[in-house]
Amino acid sequence: GMALRSWVALTSLTLLAFGLYTVLEQLEQQAKRERVVTLPPVDYAFTGVDYSALDRAGKLRVRVSATKMAHERVQKSLVLSSPRVVRFADDAGRQIMTSKRAQVFEQGKRVLLDGNVQVQSRSVDERITIIKTLDLTLLSEEKRAFTDGAVEIQQNTARLTGRGLRADFINQVIEIQHDVHTVIQPRTR
Repeated sequence: GMALRSWVALTSLTLLAFGLYTVLEQLEQQAKRERVVTLPPVDYAFTGVDYSALDRAGKLRVRVSATKMAHERVQKSLVLSSPRVVRFADDAGRQIMTSKRAQVFEQGKRVLLDGNVQVQSRSVDERITIIKTLDLTLLSEEKRAFTDGAVEIQQNTARLTGRGLRADFINQVIEIQHDVHTVIQPRTR
C-alpha cells in the first residue's frame, strides 16, 4: 500500500547514506594517515550531487540529487541541501521525496528531514498520495517515521489534516494524532 511504498522511498535515502559513509570514512582515515590534525567542523562537501542506484538487471531503482552534501565531523552526520529522492518500482509506481534539508545520522539509521517535507507516491492505477509536513524523522531499522508538527495527506479528492504523525511501516499503519479533519470533494464530471 501507500505506506509501504513511501517507506521504500525513505529507505533509499538510508542506503545512499550508508554508501556515502563508507567513502567518507575512507577519506577520514586517509586524512589521519596524512597527519591532518585539526579538521574543520565541515570537513568536506560536494556540490551538485546526483546519485543513481541500479538493480542487478541494470534497471534504475533510485535517484538521489541534492544541491550540496556536507559531512559534519563533530555531529558525525551528512547534511544534504534540497534533497530529492525518486524511487522507481517494477509496477510503474513511483515515489518522490523532497525537503529543504536532510541530516543523516548513524550511517543512515536516523534521518531528519527538515523544511517543506513532501512524500509523493503514485501507484499503478495512477492514484497519487501526497504527504506534507515541516519535518519528519525516519528510523530505518525500526521502519518508523514521525513528526509532532502539522500534517496534510492528500489522496485523490480527499484531504486529511492534523497534527502529529506516527508511521509504522512494518504493520503498514499511518496514524495522525491530533486535530484530525477530513475534507472529501465530490468528483466533478
